[in-house]
Amino acid sequence: MPAFIETPVRQVRALFWRIRRFLNHPRTQQVRSGGSVVIAIGICAAVLVTLGAIPVRNYVGQRESLAEAEAELARILGEVDAARLELDQLETDEEIERRARANFDLVFPGEESYRILPAGDAPAADDD
Repeated sequence: MPAFIETPVRQVRALFWRIRRFLNHPRTQQVRSGGSVVIAIGICAAVLVTLGAIPVRNYVGQRESLAEAEAELARILGEVDAARLELDQLETDEEIERRARANFDLVFPGEESYRILPAGDAPAADDD
């Protein structure tokens, strides 16, 4: 092993053996055998639950955002499909003619255009 890796490895091993000797010492085992172990486990559990709650909340929020985004995507894709269909129709001569007649009152040369007005009240007759 290179020297720059070997030194940290030795330090970790030394620390590991110190911790192991400390935990195996009779006084340490007496202290651990009491209620302090239960308290330590409880504190660790509380920390884990607290640290786990934030990612779970973020996960649920992201799932809701994802569902909203998928619904929006489906709506937009529907609009795109409708626009493509309309574009395909506008590329035909029949659709262009129909829209020109309906929207702009255009006619071919030689045709006449008539506009029929809706029935309304008859104009008042002058009695003079």
